[in-house]
Amino acid sequence: MAVYIPSIGKFPKIVKEIITTSGTWVVPPGVTRIIVEAVGGGGGGGGASGGGAYAYQGSGGGGGGYCMKVLGVSPGQTFSITVGAGGAGGEPGKDGANGGDTTFGNILIAYGGYGGIGNAGIRGGGSGGGASGGDINIPGGGGSSGYGRQGGASALAPGGGATDRYGENGSFPGGGGGGGITSPYGSASYGGNGASGAVIITYFV
Repeated sequence: MAVYIPSIGKFPKIVKEIITTSGTWVVPPGVTRIIVEAVGGGGGGGGASGGGAYAYQGSGGGGGGYCMKVLGVSPGQTFSITVGAGGAGGEPGKDGANGGDTTFGNILIAYGGYGGIGNAGIRGGGSGGGASGGDINIPGGGGSSGYGRQGGASALAPGGGATDRYGENGSFPGGGGGGGITSPYGSASYGGNGASGAVIITYFV
């Protein structure tokens, strides 16, 4: 998406690149300053066992961390990028997987959220991921447990909800997955998947 902002004598174009796969990014011609945002992958929600005399609840996964930095760059300069994957939701009674870390060069790192706990009850959800290297660093929100079992939010997206028997998937980028829930003698339930992270680069051309 390009947004045009008036300036003296011309209309510079704002370019925003949303990068969802790992690789190398090259600074375009004429670009000398960029804004970089990094979001870690969200943790998967915990699953809930079925068939027993009790109700079980998995807890929500943690949201991915977020960081943002303004950088002076040179055209043609290259940066390595790693985009953290979202953690898979837990199978019935099992913990969700942790989200992956997102990096921009050796400058920014946004850590993935931790997976929720299977059959957590009230033991707490997955912790949110931290972040470092930015002018702004915001940790992801922690997942909740009990009948709430909401996935933790990243700074840019909410976590998965708890409105269905299965935990809902977290929202992109970096939302944690919701935890599963079962009723007594009911069917088993899976946790929701955490959303993948991203690197977002904004610059003028």
